Amino acid sequence: MAELSDALVLPRHWRLPLLAGAACFPVSWALFAYVKPAGDWFGSASPQAVALFCAALAAALAMAMAGLFQVRNVRIHNRRMRVALDNMSQGLCMFDANERLVVCNQRYMDMYKLTSDVVRPGTTLSALLEHRVSIGTFSRNRNIEEYRRELLASMTQGSITSTEVKSTDGRVIAVINRPMKGGGWVATHEDITERRDAEQERALMQEQQQAGEGKNQVVVVDDGVDAGTAAAPQYD
Repeated sequence: MAELSDALVLPRHWRLPLLAGAACFPVSWALFAYVKPAGDWFGSASPQAVALFCAALAAALAMAMAGLFQVRNVRIHNRRMRVALDNMSQGLCMFDANERLVVCNQRYMDMYKLTSDVVRPGTTLSALLEHRVSIGTFSRNRNIEEYRRELLASMTQGSITSTEVKSTDGRVIAVINRPMKGGGWVATHEDITERRDAEQERALMQEQQQAGEGKNQVVVVDDGVDAGTAAAPQYD
């Protein structure tokens, strides 16, 4: 399974370590400069310099602890997100503005017989399509570059595309591409083969039912009237 990269998430969470360091430094400096002077521990050193050094050390330690706590939270969040993605009934993949894969779920990989050593964050759209052609899960009759240009043109225009594709093994896949703000897009792939088969079966049953009803229709004729000929009036 292609995993979410911690590098994509961590930069947004450096606020807590920075705040911890910024809060710890002045408090530590006041502590080591006035409450419990650290200069007394080093006779030849300047008290202010020692206090600053100890305050910086305490701030760095606070930032490290806050950073470890934040990394742990991010990893827990990523694991939960992966579980949610992998339990979707649809295949999902996300590409950034540079046409590189950000994430895809296990359902997507199973649908197209992909492996994590080939499909991983950073894989380009072209490389992914070429690999699918090589393993027979993308039509060899479709030009990859043409498909790529059409898709990118739609995403650039902000248009949502919805298509049904028949795979090489006979399945019907509904593919929806949705553009994202700032570039890139999210694609969902749903196997609707059973749904389409059921619709065709219902349509066939309705046709057979209507045909049977037509054969069973009966023309009722009044007594004394020959079919197609009106009875002649009778006079005394």
